[in-house]
Amino acid sequence: MTILQMPTTTKTFGNQSLVVLADIPAAPAAVTSAEATAGENISCYMVGDWWPTATTEKVAKQRKMCQTKTSQSLGTTTHEAPALVYTYNPQTVGTPGGEGNEAYEALAEGTTVALLQRIGKAGNTPVAATDAYRLVVVELGPQIPGASADDAGGEATITQEVAYATGYDEPVDGVVAA
Repeated sequence: MTILQMPTTTKTFGNQSLVVLADIPAAPAAVTSAEATAGENISCYMVGDWWPTATTEKVAKQRKMCQTKTSQSLGTTTHEAPALVYTYNPQTVGTPGGEGNEAYEALAEGTTVALLQRIGKAGNTPVAATDAYRLVVVELGPQIPGASADDAGGEATITQEVAYATGYDEPVDGVVAA
């Protein structure tokens, strides 16, 4: 009899990072260390978690003459990237390099960027060779100001819708190349 052991798991709480790459990597599944470190790490600006999702529709197969029931199969998969919610400093917007607006500036409305997401790595750790990642190439929508909460803990935030960029309709998994 095989004894089931508790598997090793990866904690995600405080162990995620998101890096904005202004230039789309030549090889999305093998981003180089130079490409990754040239990006802007916005992990400490992000409010909450950010998880791209996918939905696969179930479709009914045609019933055959000899069948009394129909069966299902998997149909189209749609990948979706949720809105980005991040903090910013409204008093220094418009001042290039304004403190607290690194994410705001890196995610300029109407641009296309690659978001390099590391899971299992704290947001304040530098990207290193052999880090596993998911790369999501997105078009950035309008930057909508708001607040993270309506109480004493609230911070000035931006909510920004994103959509997969043309030619990049799903995340790409990879490992940072040396």
